[in-house]
Amino acid sequence: RVEERKMEPDIITSRDNPKVKHVVKLASSAHRRAEEGRFVCEGLRLCRDAALNSVVLSEVYYTGEFKSAHDEDFGKIISAGREAFEVSNDVMKKMSDTVNPQGVLAICECPVFDITKAEKGFYVGLENIANPSNLGAIARSAEAFGAAGLILGGKCCDPYSPKSLRAGMGALLRIPIYTCDNFRNGLSHFRSLGAVVYASVVDSDAKSVTEVEKSESSVLIIGNEANGIESGTAKCA
Repeated sequence: RVEERKMEPDIITSRDNPKVKHVVKLASSAHRRAEEGRFVCEGLRLCRDAALNSVVLSEVYYTGEFKSAHDEDFGKIISAGREAFEVSNDVMKKMSDTVNPQGVLAICECPVFDITKAEKGFYVGLENIANPSNLGAIARSAEAFGAAGLILGGKCCDPYSPKSLRAGMGALLRIPIYTCDNFRNGLSHFRSLGAVVYASVVDSDAKSVTEVEKSESSVLIIGNEANGIESGTAKCA
């Protein structure tokens, strides 16, 4: 990939540059991200995690200050990018989704994982999660507990939105995300692997998570913040 990368000699200084407008639109629109199959990854930690986890960086944007201050990480990020463009501080602020941008961001291709190829392990299934910050926080916790991946179903928010990515602190770039249009059908693959499906519910008769016996393969389902898991999905557990 490195030899395909192109370096633009001139610094992008116009906030009206088409590339700048494209980044802003991609970061703010879930519809555009879904349509293009790409998302914006911003900041040193996320861009570095993307580069080190085989996420395709189609375009990298950086400031001269970032390049000077982070020489080693800059090299890792740039070497993973297909194209790289230096921009002024003012342009970076325009493209950034944060108040104090770190001086680097990238347009990345959304990783695609085939749910039928998922293997045995512990998975967290998310149904209709509405808040992107919650999704990112769950991903971070799931990774800490050794989850083999996330299963997204129903009307889950975009895992590659800026808020999700920030809250996930790189977890959404490090563990597989399996998206399925029909959540219950998606669970059937894991059942075929012998997975035990657990539904997290607010019920006096429910067992505490600490009382549940561990199995070789399992799926823990977490539902919508306000409404919980759909009744039909709960019956799958």
